[in-house]
Amino acid sequence: MRCSTRWHASVLLQHIHRSLPVLQKLYAHLPQPQLQRPAQLAGRVDSATSFPPDPQTAEEGDRVVRFFCSELGMGEAALQQWRHKLRHKSAQRWGVPAASRAPPNSPAHFSSPNLPISDTAAAAGASSTTVPWTRVRGARAAAAAAPPSHAILSAAADRKAYASSSSFLWLRPRSQDVAVVQSAMQSLQFIVSPFLLLSPTPVVAASPPRSDSPDVNIVPPHDTVRPASYEECSRWYATQPIPAGMFLMSLPTEAVLFANPPPAADPVLMFYMQVEELVGQLVSAVADASAPHHGYASYLCDSVVPSRNLPFLTTADVQQLFEAAPDLIAQSPHVSGPAAVTGNVTSAPTDSPALSLVSFFHEDMAGEPLSDYLRKRISRDEYAWWVSLVLSHRAGATSLLPMIDKLNHSPLPNCYYTMATEDTMCGIDVLDNLFAGVPGELLYQPYVHVFALRDIPAGAELTLCYASASEGVYNPASRHPPAPPPPLSASGREGAHHQHSSADSAKDMAEVMHDLFPSCDASMVSESDGGSGSLDCASQFRRLKHPGRQEIDTPEGKATWLLQWGFVPPCDAIYSAKDLREMATLIAERRVDMRSLLFPQAG
Repeated sequence: MRCSTRWHASVLLQHIHRSLPVLQKLYAHLPQPQLQRPAQLAGRVDSATSFPPDPQTAEEGDRVVRFFCSELGMGEAALQQWRHKLRHKSAQRWGVPAASRAPPNSPAHFSSPNLPISDTAAAAGASSTTVPWTRVRGARAAAAAAPPSHAILSAAADRKAYASSSSFLWLRPRSQDVAVVQSAMQSLQFIVSPFLLLSPTPVVAASPPRSDSPDVNIVPPHDTVRPASYEECSRWYATQPIPAGMFLMSLPTEAVLFANPPPAADPVLMFYMQVEELVGQLVSAVADASAPHHGYASYLCDSVVPSRNLPFLTTADVQQLFEAAPDLIAQSPHVSGPAAVTGNVTSAPTDSPALSLVSFFHEDMAGEPLSDYLRKRISRDEYAWWVSLVLSHRAGATSLLPMIDKLNHSPLPNCYYTMATEDTMCGIDVLDNLFAGVPGELLYQPYVHVFALRDIPAGAELTLCYASASEGVYNPASRHPPAPPPPLSASGREGAHHQHSSADSAKDMAEVMHDLFPSCDASMVSESDGGSGSLDCASQFRRLKHPGRQEIDTPEGKATWLLQWGFVPPCDAIYSAKDLREMATLIAERRVDMRSLLFPQAG
């Protein structure tokens, strides 16, 4: 009877989800014949009899590569070639010498510390490396392939002036974009696919744009001019078609900024303590040119437009959301008593989390920092600016993911990320590190990996799902009371443009921007729409809605989005958080199953 090789899978393949210490113990206690059997059956020479220890050098990292290839039936030469080309092409694109990349936590060489926020443009610096214009694809093809969430790209490619089939999409990073990617690669061990560019919105033209072009629509943005609106800010784009499952960028978990303040009994106070700790880390990094996150924090100061979110909204602004939808107040779990009947401003729910957050900031905190550390270092306006930035960029409640936080929101995202930790690091995480091009000496270190959730066409913007509804939109209709969704406004952001009352006012965002950045045209500042706030985009998403109530159609749901991100998406997320985790697991398993096809053995 012929024996199938599937019964002789290696110990590593059978236990690839086990932690690294467990794998080391398994290999240490296995008899020698059992260690050799998989290699002999596959016609290979066994290169190791024990699980490799934590690599500290590139040579020790090569031993890990050799061991994993031997145990999992992959071609070592093919995998090493992939890892080398990935690092080489990425370093070449961004002007980082691959052979002399700095070790982790090495200082980034920017200007002197103790600079005020208004001077951080000089701190971030302009890179001497110039990334040339990159032709992505034909404008018509890009417009046809653009997902509904990519309203800006679709609109740009549909312009009548560039409807010619000879037009292309062109991308080029600003010098500040190049500088921050260089800093992240050198100081934070950030890895980015050579198929990506951090760039302003694409320019549609037949040839590479020039600064002296007579057409103002195709004049490239000036490198030294601060973006005045969300639309002018840079974001991540795909320059080549990217298949589902491909790793796009990777960041050591150690480089993630975490907030871990002492516990507080009041959840609202705990919320602001977490935000303030992240603000404090960024402010400290801006002031210290030797800090690993200095380039990233300086870039946020120089190239990011804050949202009109919590610091720039008042209690009256949030109350008006409840007044605008009295029919939904009765359905809100936070509303009881007379408020459910009248729907007046004065009858808004007193236990609303959104109202609690905004009133605590403007009344209890008076818009001032909680800690003496920040009170001594930044002004009230600077504090509002930093809080706005942290709220719109943080992942979850307690972390900031440098560079990854440049991905915008979409209810139908094309990317997802996983984060390994010291406690969860296992064999499949090492395999992911191998595929992502992590340096050999860091293969056992936990990483955050961003990968394509589905096929991404060239020219498309990379997107994440910032927040999922409790179960996503694909729910049985019986779980929700059937109700037709109320129509969205043309902007898709009700409640974002209410005027401040004289009795309860927050300083206008344009005024703060003008005070902090005098060179910026504050009159042009507008809040973020998340890349998916247009009426056309909203209408395309409506066909995906379930018959029940959408969370973003409730006053509390709208307020939650406005306070954190400064916009309201056209609909709830298509997938729930559980859906996304399951999809990520399936993609990871698919990578394991396809390992030998992706990296075949020689001969």
